[in-house]
Amino acid sequence: MARLGVPGAARLWPSVFTLLPAAGGIFTLSLALKTLDVGVGYTVWTGVGSIGTVVLGALIYKEKITPAKLGSFAAITGGVVLLKIAAGV
Repeated sequence: MARLGVPGAARLWPSVFTLLPAAGGIFTLSLALKTLDVGVGYTVWTGVGSIGTVVLGALIYKEKITPAKLGSFAAITGGVVLLKIAAGV
């Protein structure tokens, strides 16, 4: 019989090490949203996650950070700054 569900989810510690940081991220986002607009807060949260994923991919898996990726970092950062300016934060 085929096993349903998420591959590897039956292993306790990898699941714990995935769920705890995810819950922590959502919790800290909820704290930030007490003082930030949702659009700004969520954009910062996803932008940090996106940039962090690329940086960790470069550090752990030796993926290259190309000029296109650097341009994307700049676009994300610029977008966050413009949102903050527009929101008056």
